[in-house]
Amino acid sequence: MELHKLSDYCVTEDNVAPSDDAVLQLEAAYSTLARVSGKTMLRQLIREPDAVHAKLAALTDALAAYITTAFGVGAEIISLSDPYAQAELIGEPRIRAFAAPYQLRLLKTVADSGTSGVLHVCPYSFAHLTDSGALTATEVPTTDGDYRITLNEIARESERVIIVGQQCPHVKHAKSVFLLEISNLGE
Repeated sequence: MELHKLSDYCVTEDNVAPSDDAVLQLEAAYSTLARVSGKTMLRQLIREPDAVHAKLAALTDALAAYITTAFGVGAEIISLSDPYAQAELIGEPRIRAFAAPYQLRLLKTVADSGTSGVLHVCPYSFAHLTDSGALTATEVPTTDGDYRITLNEIARESERVIIVGQQCPHVKHAKSVFLLEISNLGE
């Protein structure tokens, strides 16, 4: 068995190469905490909400720093999901209390980081932010109907972080890309 050091997984200029198909895939704070907490997560939400909020805040700040570093050393597209933050799994009130504030905090921090690239958010995990008006969408046509080419063009031409969503990042063909902006409601 080969042992790895944490530094083997860190983003540096040496291990990020521009590629039309290279997408760094990450999970937001709620899902990261749910994965490491396992079956105890729901119990923690009920019995220890303050401790859960502290953990989510720390994870959000760490993820924001990681994403900002990745963009800073050349990552062009980062895909962000939060699969455990689904209303069907934990209910809408818990989404509003434990997922949405940290998702929005993460998006704001990365958007304000001074780096550039595309942060592609999962259309399912982040739908409650658009539904609530915290994110607003602008539809932009794709280049020749090719979603990936358009994402790469946006990433290479951007001078800031562009948040994209309302569509799965793995789709090949689409008529439009949806650019997301944090609205005044989200501030």
